[in-house]
Amino acid sequence: MPEIKNAFIKGKMNKDLDERLIPNGEYRDAINIDVDYAESSDVGALKNILGNTQKDSISLTNATCIGNIKDTENDKLYWFITSAAKDIIAEYDIATSTAVPVIVDTGNVLNFNVNNLITGVSILDSVLYFTDNLNEPKQVDIAYWKTQTNTNFNTLTTGLSEERITLIKKSPLSAPTLNMSASTRGGNGTSGNTAVTTSLNLASSSGSGLINAKDSGDTITGTFSVSPNYQANDVIIFSFDFTDSEDVITKTEARVKLASNYSSGATSFSGELLTVSKKMRGASVTYSCILEEDDPLFELKFPRFAYRYKYNNGQYSCFSPFSNAAFLPDTTVGAGTGFEFNAKDGFNLAMVNTLRQLTLQNLNHNISADVDEIDVLYKDSVGSNCYVVDTIKRQANNSIASTFEVKDEQIFKVLPSNQLLRLFDSVPKKAKALDISANRLIFGNYTHQFDLPLTPPIFDIKLKNRYTAGASNRGEKQSIKSNRKYQFGVVYSDEYGRQTPVLTDKTGIIKVPPGQSKNLTKFNAKITSSAPAGMTNYKYFIKEISKTTHNLCIDSIYQDDQGYMYLSLPSSEINKVKEEDIILIKKGRSNSPVGLNSRIKVLDKLTTPPKFLSRPLEVNYKPHRMDYSAQYGDGTLQTIIKAGCTPVPNHNTICLARFFRYGDIGLNDTTYTPSVAQDGVSREGIETLSPGKKIRFENGGNKSDVYTVKQVEVHEGGDDDVEVTFEEEFGDDVLFLYDNYENNPTLATISGIIVGVDEVNKEGSAEFEGRFFLKVKADDNLIVELVGTNPANLNAMATTNGVDGDPQASPSGTSGTPGNPDRQYMVRFGGKGGANSSTTAGTASSSGGFATSAGGRAGITDSSFGSPAIDLTKGWHISFQTTVAFSDTESKYDTSPFANNLKVGNYISFFNKTNDGNDTAADGSNYDLNHYKIEEVDVRDHSGGQRVYTLRFDKDLVGDVRTFFETVDSGTYGAIKMSVSVNEFKKDSLINITNPPIFEVEPQDDVDIDIYFETQENFTVASDHGNFNDLSYYNCFSFENGVESFIIRDDFNAPALGKGVRVSTIFEDNYQEELVKSGLIFSQIYNSKASVNHLNQFIIAEPIIKNLNPGYGSVQLLHTRYNDIIAYCEDKVLKVLTNKDALFNADGSANVTSNKAVLGQAIPYNSNYGIGTHPESFADFTYRGYFVDKNSGIVVRHSADGMEEVSNYGMKDFFRDNLRLQSGNIYGTYDETKSQYNVSLPTTINSTISFSESINGWPSKKSYIPEGGVSINNKYFTFKNGHIFEHHTGARNTFYGVKTDSEVTFVFNESPANMKNFRTLNYEGDSGWTCANITTDQQDGSVSSFVQKENKYFNYISGVEETEGTVDIKALNVQGLGAYTSQAVVSSNRVFTFNFELNNDIQIGDKLYYLDASNIKQDLGKITAINKTSKTVTIANTGEVPQASAYMFYVKNAEYYTSGILGYFAETKMTNTSTASKELYSVGSEVSISS
Repeated sequence: MPEIKNAFIKGKMNKDLDERLIPNGEYRDAINIDVDYAESSDVGALKNILGNTQKDSISLTNATCIGNIKDTENDKLYWFITSAAKDIIAEYDIATSTAVPVIVDTGNVLNFNVNNLITGVSILDSVLYFTDNLNEPKQVDIAYWKTQTNTNFNTLTTGLSEERITLIKKSPLSAPTLNMSASTRGGNGTSGNTAVTTSLNLASSSGSGLINAKDSGDTITGTFSVSPNYQANDVIIFSFDFTDSEDVITKTEARVKLASNYSSGATSFSGELLTVSKKMRGASVTYSCILEEDDPLFELKFPRFAYRYKYNNGQYSCFSPFSNAAFLPDTTVGAGTGFEFNAKDGFNLAMVNTLRQLTLQNLNHNISADVDEIDVLYKDSVGSNCYVVDTIKRQANNSIASTFEVKDEQIFKVLPSNQLLRLFDSVPKKAKALDISANRLIFGNYTHQFDLPLTPPIFDIKLKNRYTAGASNRGEKQSIKSNRKYQFGVVYSDEYGRQTPVLTDKTGIIKVPPGQSKNLTKFNAKITSSAPAGMTNYKYFIKEISKTTHNLCIDSIYQDDQGYMYLSLPSSEINKVKEEDIILIKKGRSNSPVGLNSRIKVLDKLTTPPKFLSRPLEVNYKPHRMDYSAQYGDGTLQTIIKAGCTPVPNHNTICLARFFRYGDIGLNDTTYTPSVAQDGVSREGIETLSPGKKIRFENGGNKSDVYTVKQVEVHEGGDDDVEVTFEEEFGDDVLFLYDNYENNPTLATISGIIVGVDEVNKEGSAEFEGRFFLKVKADDNLIVELVGTNPANLNAMATTNGVDGDPQASPSGTSGTPGNPDRQYMVRFGGKGGANSSTTAGTASSSGGFATSAGGRAGITDSSFGSPAIDLTKGWHISFQTTVAFSDTESKYDTSPFANNLKVGNYISFFNKTNDGNDTAADGSNYDLNHYKIEEVDVRDHSGGQRVYTLRFDKDLVGDVRTFFETVDSGTYGAIKMSVSVNEFKKDSLINITNPPIFEVEPQDDVDIDIYFETQENFTVASDHGNFNDLSYYNCFSFENGVESFIIRDDFNAPALGKGVRVSTIFEDNYQEELVKSGLIFSQIYNSKASVNHLNQFIIAEPIIKNLNPGYGSVQLLHTRYNDIIAYCEDKVLKVLTNKDALFNADGSANVTSNKAVLGQAIPYNSNYGIGTHPESFADFTYRGYFVDKNSGIVVRHSADGMEEVSNYGMKDFFRDNLRLQSGNIYGTYDETKSQYNVSLPTTINSTISFSESINGWPSKKSYIPEGGVSINNKYFTFKNGHIFEHHTGARNTFYGVKTDSEVTFVFNESPANMKNFRTLNYEGDSGWTCANITTDQQDGSVSSFVQKENKYFNYISGVEETEGTVDIKALNVQGLGAYTSQAVVSSNRVFTFNFELNNDIQIGDKLYYLDASNIKQDLGKITAINKTSKTVTIANTGEVPQASAYMFYVKNAEYYTSGILGYFAETKMTNTSTASKELYSVGSEVSISS
């Protein structure tokens, strides 16, 4: 008979093909089988596999391994164990075959969970980095934590806490505290401390003003005002500001070296004069004394300080918040007032830093035991760089200093600019995937941000005094800049410092009023709403809504005659202000705040002086009177407006009448002496009106533009009319010449004169050098604040002499008295010092009141003064009355400069009250230094024709301005007359200002920028939230005089204080915790050679996020290959280029290019495989990776040349069916020893199945289910119940201590078209193999045992006892009996009786069956007795009785009565239960072709 044979030469399973088609050498199934084969031969051998042995001594109940990783550099394995009792990180050393714990935790620090496998794990320089998508990503320094852990797995790790092993490192949350001093010595007489003075004469002699100083080397003796903190040989600076009679300040200074025998702290002193100003005050004056010390630190800077921690693994924390600027203004300037502006240069002399001693304190906020160093950081407001000043190191006794003294301005190194953007590390809160590529940690499928309330926070912001009265640090002058709006925001943080964006609300807006400029203020803030869940800390961020503006120093003021002022400023200020700006006065001429709320618009900015200054007009002729003619040659006067006769806009001709010849009259002569002859034009008049000359029109204090004479016609008749034509047409500037023009433009009466002017060239004058000018509208109130009412700054517009209080006196003495011929005006009412009409209404005018006085004179309220009566409650101060009727032509009141200038805004002054011709302060009480501003004028006529001007001033008169008469004819009027001037501020000329006023450009809101600046304090939610929090934040220095500065010397180009260092902003959309399923986020770089470890730095302000196509599903695993990162997503696999990018060609191919981007182009592989949600199925070896796509039911090999479905190698249907049904974890491991990828399917096949690279197929299943596995150094390890097991060791077929069998199932399928009788079975190999089952498509068989015969093991194939399911009623071993005639139970047996002869081959042991009503075969049991005579068959009684009509039959036992089995093919299972090595080379069967 022929023999067919299966030699297993292909050594792999095939579950896809039909049994007839499986190639010889492949097999249907195998478990615990190993294959040895030679590629060049047809010989293959199967053998049972070696088992595994436990390699640790861990004692845990219900433990599970949830992750593992190998350290190929150090030949070690690490795995993560969780149980109800402990969480453990364990290490296995390949070289020593020992397992030790790295961490043993019972306090849920590791918080492992069996449902959260650690598939994101990497190792770098003996540090484990891992994430489990449940907890904070961790980093574990293996060497360190092993020293903290006993080697027996039972002792807990000491010092373990979550913050010590998290990847994110805690940072200091509060800024350092600054301890500042302007003196290294301190005490009285040093900078910034109690002032010391002494009275000395340091001039060479006595005298007024400044005279020559003493000589250097002279001995100086004196007494200090208080005990100073001085020592022998100290150099003391003596300073005194001398102010001369014109308010010009001269600084004088002397340096004195105290004698060597000076007793420290003594008030009496002597010393040597080292240096001295050339001239000193020639009298004993009070000098300010201050110790001369080294130059200050950071004199022209605003230094801020912060700190950071360096951990023992080389990682740095984020910066702490930066401190406020360490800056101390100079409080010694301004003669000790602490404020002084240099008007010439525009410098604020107080705005220099006098810091000489600085200690940083509290440098240990939120510090960890793992901090080895503290870096002290410095940044100023000029550059963007941040520097390390010095490093504080932990000492041998484990202490680390928390203070640092800044001794100089030296810096150590500059830090990367991105560190200022690193307010916190945006390390994911949890993540699914992790790996290291491009020397950076990369997370995928991560969770970040926080769930924040949908409603904004509610703020309560207040302003309060910064310093208590008399506080020693009040000289710091820190404050909040006034006249600005501030928007508060809050940033919350979790315990690791992750921050929310700025949260804000309109309740966080506060406007600091302008009036606060005189105070030193700070913010006091409270949040009344609840803090978001999970937040532990918070701090305030502040946005200054208003734009930055500057202070302006005004050194001079000019007024033109058009109602404008020109403010002169140093050219250094020119960029601080522009046209259309609004400027506000902050400080006037005194060192005190200004009460004005004036908003002054800059109408123009000029870099050269305006024409009226550079080309001023000087009057060369000014007549007393000017009349207009009604018609040229007519001689009739024209008193109302008329074109061609009077100046009318849009015309250019006038006609003058009776241009009187006055002779040689001085221009300032007010004497009216008309010429007798009136038949010609005077010499001066002709010269003034000749062609080419310039004139202007004046009336009172008003002046027109300048006009150029074009042509003059003089009438030859006796009327002396003159017709004048000008080059220019008149404009509206001439309308002031007319009374009531606005209401009656056709009948308005004209007055005024023509004044001849010359233009003077002052261009290039030193007066204007280095200045620019702001044109603003004139404002008398502003002028007062700027320059005061010093007579030097006022111009007398008119003065009237001989003013007295005699009601009868007149120029000619017509009342019969001597008369007062000089007087034009008298004081009729008021003039009482310290009083006004509201307080002297009932007092007689003879006593300075306003009521009826002696001699029957009427009070001002009398009807003779017109109706309605004047309101005395307004507080009038004085009434001037014309001596005679106003209409008296001889008195010229209509053109009187005095009367015409009694207007609101002008000033009245009284002087020369003794009429002695002296106008000096030597006159004592007769000289009034005050000027009284006219605030209201009442004009009315007495019934006698006299005009009365009643004035209300801005203040009460200091003293009586006249000697009040007692009787009408007292005869004493000649001794009491005085002079009265009406004044205005000087125009067309310089007004110098010694203590310059300071303006500020009004800030505008900056609505487009949402940048908020960090404040330095940190607050805890638990104890501070809901309470008012004081903030030390400041943005200016207030000098308590209205001036607030924030720039060095207030110089435009100098360093500014700035608003802060670190910023944040709001988040426009709803900010919530976000799971970025398809995103990657990466850290900063790691470089062990350069000792750079920035793996904890995730700077969200930089582009550290790479988003993949969300259509590919979530990222489940990251794996580095060839320096690129492979992202295994649920439905796709992508290669993400690292440190390079790709340019794509038209055909879709890519060219790799160099690129600075850490993560470049994401290139999807040209296949539709994904890892699903089973990253644990991934395993790799060298350039290959393997994973399971459960959704697609496939197993994928990912090689350098792409991806391939290895499940297609004979196992396609198997995996399609089983993977989809698989629930729970699908572990993938790689056995380097056997070059096999093992994938475990616990819920479907409850075993592991292997793919072998050597045969490119699936050789066997394995009867073990690991919890992960890894290969290293050609050894294969798996993990089970938390233990580590080494494979290919120990007893065969024994896994995790459980004995199993080896099996192989194969098919004899030669000539599959022929029915065959499989008679025998033989195999070549070792003993111990059995065949429990051989099955054809027709029958089942078995071989109970094998007999060794001729180097083979041989036996016949026996049938297999039939069952209900296998019985074929058409088979030869089935014979019918028909229906029984009766049945009965006899002695526990059931006896069936039939009515026909029983078959001869029926035997005891055959099985009795019947067909039930549904024609289904039913087994009644084995036949125990046969009586052919009685035609009975007996079986054991089971209680089952077929229906009487049921067809009954019996089945012969094929196991004993069958020799061979029939079929087209035969599926055979070989089994070996031995723990020794047993090989199986081939299996054969003798067959015959069935006929």
